[in-house]
Amino acid sequence: MTSLIPLTETVEADRLVVGGKALGLGRLIAAGFPVPDGFVIPSHVASAEVAALLEGAVEDGIPHAYRSSAAAEDLATASFAGQYETVLGVVGVAAGADAVARVRASARGDAATAYRTRAGSENGLMAVIVQRQIDARASGVAFSRNPVTGAEVVVIEATAGGGEDLMSGAVTPEEWTVASGPELRSSPGNAVLTIDEAAEIAKLCRGVETSLGGPQDIEWAIDESGIWLLQSRPITALPIEPTVRPNPKTAWERSDAFFPEPITPLSYTSWQPTHTRATGRAFELLGIPSGGMAHGYFWGRVYDRIIPLVGGDSDDKALPPAPILKLMMRIHPGFRARLKTAAVSARDDLPLRFIEAWEQGGRDRIRSRTKELRSVDVTFLSDQELAEHVAQIRAHSYDCGVEHFKLVFGGWVLVGQLGMLANELADWKPDRVIDLVQGYGDATRAEGEALSAVCEAVSLDPEARATIEGSGDLRVHTGAAGRALRRFLDEYGHRTHDSMTRPTWAEDPTPVFALIKSRLAGDSRTIPDLKIASAGAVDELLSSIPNDEDRERLAGSIDRARRGRPYGDETERDPGDAMGLVHYAAIEAADRFVAAGRLRERDDVAFLEIDELEAALRGRPIDADVIERRKAEHRWALANPAPRTMGPQSSSAPDPGLFPSATSPIVGAFMWAATNLFFTETFEQDSAGSLRGLGASAGVCEGTARIVFNHADFERIRPGDVVVCPSTMASWSSIFPVISGLVTEVGGPLSHPGTLAREFGLPAVLAVADATSLIEDGSRVRLDGARGTVTILT
Repeated sequence: MTSLIPLTETVEADRLVVGGKALGLGRLIAAGFPVPDGFVIPSHVASAEVAALLEGAVEDGIPHAYRSSAAAEDLATASFAGQYETVLGVVGVAAGADAVARVRASARGDAATAYRTRAGSENGLMAVIVQRQIDARASGVAFSRNPVTGAEVVVIEATAGGGEDLMSGAVTPEEWTVASGPELRSSPGNAVLTIDEAAEIAKLCRGVETSLGGPQDIEWAIDESGIWLLQSRPITALPIEPTVRPNPKTAWERSDAFFPEPITPLSYTSWQPTHTRATGRAFELLGIPSGGMAHGYFWGRVYDRIIPLVGGDSDDKALPPAPILKLMMRIHPGFRARLKTAAVSARDDLPLRFIEAWEQGGRDRIRSRTKELRSVDVTFLSDQELAEHVAQIRAHSYDCGVEHFKLVFGGWVLVGQLGMLANELADWKPDRVIDLVQGYGDATRAEGEALSAVCEAVSLDPEARATIEGSGDLRVHTGAAGRALRRFLDEYGHRTHDSMTRPTWAEDPTPVFALIKSRLAGDSRTIPDLKIASAGAVDELLSSIPNDEDRERLAGSIDRARRGRPYGDETERDPGDAMGLVHYAAIEAADRFVAAGRLRERDDVAFLEIDELEAALRGRPIDADVIERRKAEHRWALANPAPRTMGPQSSSAPDPGLFPSATSPIVGAFMWAATNLFFTETFEQDSAGSLRGLGASAGVCEGTARIVFNHADFERIRPGDVVVCPSTMASWSSIFPVISGLVTEVGGPLSHPGTLAREFGLPAVLAVADATSLIEDGSRVRLDGARGTVTILT
């Protein structure tokens, strides 16, 4: 007959026989830690044998705890926490046999079976631990490392009595952290632990980590005799701090405007090389004296830096004195060639030629290619064909990026030319220059207007309105509202930006449905006609110029700036649509990899780099250890802050007047616009009073603060909310008819947030440092868009 196995003898036992939890307890006992006495009913014991084995092994009248010890439990990569049943307070043989049956049955439940499959384990063998039950005065869990941040600090959760309510989430625990000494972080009521007890639990926890060779999650209990350890298992999914560090000689700034949250390797590598090459190409074509925009990936976040034209990409130094800089322009081959290009670009009016090329075929070429690639049914491609499809998408993404940045930077040049001329002839300041071009960024409103058309169609159709208000799927509606929604999703629903696994709106339009519902519930806002105010500003400026020739030059510059202003915003969608194509291909590849056992789950594809994804489709193995480490680094990035800037920070851009006069219409205008209109320093905050920022759109409002990081957050926005975000993009125009105000952490007067806010008549305060952390989601705020202040009311 099979024998019971004392816990003292499980240290070298077979996991398939005694299970993972019993192995762990055996190791604790062998290392001298206090563990309640007990034994194991091996996994191969038949049900009919259990009662006979328990005879004489359990004392009558003494309560025991019956715990799971599955072969697939307490693994290094999967804890199986909460998947199996524990039965407490069991007295006697008959009750014990029933408890064993319950614990074993839990291994066959749907939840545990699904968890095992996800963890890559097919083994459902279940041993059962039987221990004398501790009459606990207090109990809880402790982690030898912070499981959220990965920091080397012990975290203790404690509750009075037994720990079953704590494990089930039914009670709020008392929480301690122990670094150099115990610190009570929170307590729901009467104290559970003393400082000495917290210190002793932390000491035991660290001792277990040392003994078992890795961070541990322990369960403990305290009775009249002291502290007992009930379980120890490896902390799974522990965050790991990324090891890649920037060169301390290079200057970096966190790219919060476009990537406010940590992103995964697939997102970064799909976008970064394209973006760097595209900005460099646009600078090269225009003659801007820079190598373009480089990007770094540190602490799971994207960082930006301007690549110097001289000195390479590895060392940033302070600008040389003006005479030396002018000398370099004359003698350095790279400078000379780039400034010669700038002079030719000015002579040939290249920014305007970029616009004409876009209008006369560039737009159709780019968007037709996007639709052509999207029309490919990737499910019918072989792995090799899918790899080639990804390569074609990447080439198209570069084309989208070049067109986008040609028009972005060309638009900056045209607005900068106007600003410099208005300042020269009439001493107009940058904020007045904005008045001359506002209202001419129609492309920024295109998406919002398209969604407005959907809302209007819904409002006129009772069936469609009932579908939306009842949380139904409007995509299947056969009337005008359904057709309008499908057109909207086809045009604007396929992009992605910061995630390769998050569904696009076309796949999951829940955020769009929420916006439609919010618009129908809110008061309609009259959108101001900024062109009227702009016409008045133009009259004021031109009437102040006595010279006819100067007036004509200014009028022409105003027309050119207005024409160039919208296209950077319009073309922002094209790189996003290209990234959406990567998303669709990556999800298809992920499903194939999971089916073939090459990935554990679909979302793991996000932790491949784009080159690795292509290589895997061509047959190269996927390194599972690398995937797991990158996932751990991403968890660290989500839980820990990263510096806003790194390396030597330049105090100022070079004086545009240093550059040759023939290049001023390009180089000088670009620098003027970048410095005065599109970027601004963030306003550091003090500890008291209102938060300070740049007043970008006048008006005062009060509302509920809604912290928004990406398109997926749109479904949380309600009418009248004040959106607080790192920045916005042109595609955010769909939320502006709903909200009452805007606060951003970055941005200048003519950046997306300021432009959108003015065009929708919303108060806006930009460049409020750390706004998304200083302002709590759901709090009440008041903002003054003229004074540039944000006051937290509740």
